[in-house]
Amino acid sequence: MKIILAVLFNLFAIQTTFSQCDCEKYHRETGTVTQCATLPLGSDNNMELGSSLVFNGKDYFIALTIRYTSGRAKKITGNLTLGLIDNNLLAFKLLNTSSSYIGNSEVEMGTFFINDIQLI
Repeated sequence: MKIILAVLFNLFAIQTTFSQCDCEKYHRETGTVTQCATLPLGSDNNMELGSSLVFNGKDYFIALTIRYTSGRAKKITGNLTLGLIDNNLLAFKLLNTSSSYIGNSEVEMGTFFINDIQLI
């Protein structure tokens, strides 16, 4: 639960300071994408969790990165649901996932769509 609240806080902090955060523009065949630096949200003995905000000129996305410091990585397979303090839930649709390595650690990454209603 603490990780979910930390993710939520991070997302809104990034959203409100988008122009002030450490963001990079990447030019791809499909257009220009702006991605803010991944911010750490939490960790334990087995993993580290980070999140960033991505903007493609039209839509916003949440990029979630999980680095497994021990053991095998678990694939991201479902939507991202955040529980709010007022007991409401925000659900973000999983668009794609990928796997990678940082050093000897397995990393799983997921991209989630933020719809217009969630951008308050």
